[in-house]
Amino acid sequence: MADKTENTEVQADVEKVGVSLRDSLQSKFDAKDEADRVEPDAVEVEEDEDTEEVETEEAPNEPQQVTPQQTQVKTERLAVAPPGDMSKEEKDAFMNPTAANSHVLQAYLSRRAYQTQSDYSRKMNELEQTRQKVTGLYNVIKDHESDYVRKGLNMADVTRRFIEWDKAMDANPMQTALEWLDAYEIDLDQLAQMRSQGYAPQQPQPQYLTAADAERIAQEKIQAMMQQQQQSVLAESNYNAVQSFMNSKPLFKDPGTALQLEEAMAPIVAALTQQGGNPQEILETAYNYVTKGNPTFAALTQRLEAPAVVEQKVRQAQKAKAATKSISGGTGSGSPRMQTKDLRTNLQRRFNGGE
Repeated sequence: MADKTENTEVQADVEKVGVSLRDSLQSKFDAKDEADRVEPDAVEVEEDEDTEEVETEEAPNEPQQVTPQQTQVKTERLAVAPPGDMSKEEKDAFMNPTAANSHVLQAYLSRRAYQTQSDYSRKMNELEQTRQKVTGLYNVIKDHESDYVRKGLNMADVTRRFIEWDKAMDANPMQTALEWLDAYEIDLDQLAQMRSQGYAPQQPQPQYLTAADAERIAQEKIQAMMQQQQQSVLAESNYNAVQSFMNSKPLFKDPGTALQLEEAMAPIVAALTQQGGNPQEILETAYNYVTKGNPTFAALTQRLEAPAVVEQKVRQAQKAKAATKSISGGTGSGSPRMQTKDLRTNLQRRFNGGE
């Protein structure tokens, strides 16, 4: 497009006499020309759009920088209802958590952790007791299990059948014996004929104890009873020592904290017990080692001991202040001042070199 220089200078028309300046400007004003100056032509607009399209097509070749705001993933905040076992105070703290009610949530979490651990320990003990009961039975039947499996019987059926026969023998021995013979296809007449031919079951020979054996067995029982009694006395003494120690330590007041503290102290107590010593001293040593070496328990101990330390420092400061007051006559430093009752005494004291 060729550059056009427009002449916007207003020239006075000398031929029109008596025409005002406003009339002259209105006669020179062209609305179309003014619109062209403010808004570009359609051709220029299309050229600008084509240029922007070219720049947009070339933009993907350049590396795009991703800002941290674009990389953040927005997580949806869920509406969580308080657990059903919470009290009213705990539910209020759960719905509106603040620094003022944080101790309520801490107490709830500690209690739930203790209950969970207790339930787990109880279930594990029940499982261990069941395993011990089953282990004895399994050790008896495991050597014969393959024989019954080949017959199509599992050990549960064999055990159930044995119990049924045993109960039936207790209830009606004669009838059960006949049924047992029929079950194993044994003819009663053949059994009687074998009996008449001199067949008799072998009777176990009685075994008599000698005096030495009887004395040995008696000594073993006495020693076992004495050892059991000593163990009972020792267990009771240790239990009382543990209870007294736990009652004297504030960290054992919360069940969850006490459980964690006991687990941390257990290996140390076991190692010190093998070396021997007083149970109270062993517990105190293990407690100090855990509370000073474990950061969590160290922070809790410091928090519990802070009021006592502050109170002790306040008492020491008050005691020192009282001592200073009794020596100098006041809380400030310097020599004590003498009080005079009248002007003559004051002048005499100053004349003699006093303050």
